[in-house]
Amino acid sequence: KEQFPVRIVSEEHGIIDMMSNPQFLGRLDGLDGSSVYKKSRGRGRYGTMLDIALGLDPQYREYIAGGIMEHAAQRLYCYAKEKGAYLVLQNGEKTRIRSAGKIKLQHARVYADTVWKWKLPPEKYWHKLDAIGVPYWMTGSSAIAYVDIATGEAHINLEYTRKDNLEIAVAYGLLKEAGAVLIDGRTGQNIGE
Repeated sequence: KEQFPVRIVSEEHGIIDMMSNPQFLGRLDGLDGSSVYKKSRGRGRYGTMLDIALGLDPQYREYIAGGIMEHAAQRLYCYAKEKGAYLVLQNGEKTRIRSAGKIKLQHARVYADTVWKWKLPPEKYWHKLDAIGVPYWMTGSSAIAYVDIATGEAHINLEYTRKDNLEIAVAYGLLKEAGAVLIDGRTGQNIGE
């Protein structure tokens, strides 16, 4: 209807050009946290993730805008490049969100629930956290882990990425606009630099 020249890449539906000759890329995860949704529909924490980026093969830093909708709580976490990140409630109230910034690891709220797809016990990968006395929680949804980092409710999300997942691409803009960073564990570098 708006004649927006976008190509949508969706985990659930593949690639869809909304018009011929698209100039933007929309990355969509229509239901992130489907296992939580199945167990606790209408009550659990799961969401829809979408962003729009410049060009058809964008770098992480080429985001324009995006957001994550936490359905049961009816909260929209949205962002626009160089304009910040915001929480928008059902009544339209809008509040700027910011990550917690630097904290000591012993006081950090850590999420580490990223190996569920392979049915591997998190302890196999996160045992070093146990060894130094850092507890971790499992959200069952990357969308929720990222909004909690952006709002300062959590401080670290340890996540394995997998081929063709879109969560990190959508989350990058939200985290950057909220003052957080996404670090590649192999290189130690910010993925957007």
